Amino acid sequence: MKDEGGNLTIKIYENNNFIHIEISDTGIGIDNKIKTKIYDPFFTTKENGTGLGLWIANKQMKKLNGYLYCEKRINDGTNFIIVLPIKQEK
Repeated sequence: MKDEGGNLTIKIYENNNFIHIEISDTGIGIDNKIKTKIYDPFFTTKENGTGLGLWIANKQMKKLNGYLYCEKRINDGTNFIIVLPIKQEK
Protein backbone atom coordinates (compact mmCIF):
# COMPACT_ATOMS: atom_id res chain seq x y z
CA MET A 1 0.00 0.00 0.00
CA LYS A 2 1.46 3.34 -1.03
CA ASP A 3 1.83 5.95 1.70
CA GLU A 4 0.18 9.15 0.51
CA GLY A 5 0.86 11.08 3.71
CA GLY A 6 -2.80 11.41 4.69
CA ASN A 7 -4.35 11.33 8.14
CA LEU A 8 -6.33 8.65 9.93
CA THR A 9 -8.63 9.70 12.77
CA ILE A 10 -10.48 7.45 15.19
CA LYS A 11 -13.27 8.78 17.41
CA ILE A 12 -15.22 6.80 19.99
CA TYR A 13 -18.32 8.13 21.71
CA GLU A 14 -21.63 7.08 23.26
CA ASN A 15 -25.02 8.15 21.93
CA ASN A 16 -28.41 6.73 23.00
CA ASN A 17 -26.96 3.55 24.57
CA PHE A 18 -24.81 2.82 21.54
CA ILE A 19 -21.05 3.03 21.16
CA HIS A 20 -19.99 4.71 17.93
CA ILE A 21 -16.53 4.17 16.50
CA GLU A 22 -15.69 6.45 13.59
CA ILE A 23 -12.64 5.71 11.48
CA SER A 24 -11.89 8.52 9.03
CA ASP A 25 -9.18 9.12 6.48
CA THR A 26 -8.22 12.02 4.26
CA GLY A 27 -7.76 9.98 1.09
CA ILE A 28 -9.65 10.24 -2.18
CA GLY A 29 -12.66 8.41 -0.81
CA ILE A 30 -14.66 5.52 -2.22
CA ASP A 31 -16.24 6.01 -5.62
CA ASN A 32 -20.04 6.02 -5.41
CA LYS A 33 -20.12 3.49 -8.27
CA ILE A 34 -18.55 0.82 -6.04
CA LYS A 35 -19.84 1.94 -2.65
CA THR A 36 -22.83 -0.42 -2.86
CA LYS A 37 -20.49 -3.37 -3.54
CA ILE A 38 -17.90 -2.95 -0.80
CA TYR A 39 -19.67 -5.34 1.59
CA ASP A 40 -20.06 -8.08 -1.03
CA PRO A 41 -17.87 -11.16 -0.49
CA PHE A 42 -14.84 -11.29 -2.80
CA PHE A 43 -15.32 -7.74 -4.11
CA THR A 44 -12.00 -5.91 -4.13
CA THR A 45 -10.29 -3.07 -5.93
CA LYS A 46 -6.84 -4.11 -4.68
CA GLU A 47 -4.48 -6.20 -6.76
CA ASN A 48 -3.76 -8.62 -3.91
CA GLY A 49 -7.00 -8.20 -1.95
CA THR A 50 -9.35 -11.02 -1.01
CA GLY A 51 -12.49 -8.92 -0.79
CA LEU A 52 -13.42 -10.45 2.54
CA GLY A 53 -12.45 -7.79 5.10
CA LEU A 54 -15.50 -5.53 5.01
CA TRP A 55 -17.82 -8.47 4.37
CA ILE A 56 -16.59 -10.22 7.54
CA ALA A 57 -16.64 -6.99 9.58
CA ASN A 58 -20.21 -6.22 8.50
CA LYS A 59 -21.35 -9.78 9.24
CA GLN A 60 -19.84 -9.60 12.75
CA MET A 61 -21.49 -6.25 13.48
CA LYS A 62 -24.89 -7.75 12.61
CA LYS A 63 -24.24 -10.70 14.96
CA LEU A 64 -23.64 -8.16 17.74
CA ASN A 65 -26.87 -6.26 16.92
CA GLY A 66 -24.85 -3.41 15.53
CA TYR A 67 -23.98 -2.16 12.10
CA LEU A 68 -21.20 -0.80 9.96
CA TYR A 69 -21.65 1.88 7.35
CA CYS A 70 -19.59 4.05 5.08
CA GLU A 71 -19.88 7.78 4.44
CA LYS A 72 -17.95 9.52 1.71
CA ARG A 73 -17.03 13.07 2.57
CA ILE A 74 -16.86 15.34 -0.46
CA ASN A 75 -13.19 15.88 -1.37
CA ASP A 76 -12.15 14.76 2.10
CA GLY A 77 -11.83 10.98 2.34
CA THR A 78 -14.06 8.34 3.84
CA ASN A 79 -15.73 7.63 7.20
CA PHE A 80 -16.45 4.11 8.37
CA ILE A 81 -18.76 4.07 11.35
CA ILE A 82 -19.30 1.09 13.63
CA VAL A 83 -22.34 1.28 15.90
CA LEU A 84 -22.77 -1.27 18.70
CA PRO A 85 -25.33 -1.47 21.50
CA ILE A 86 -23.81 -0.97 24.94
CA LYS A 87 -25.92 -3.73 26.48
CA GLN A 88 -26.57 -6.85 24.45
CA GLU A 89 -30.16 -8.08 24.30
CA LYS A 90 -30.70 -11.50 25.89
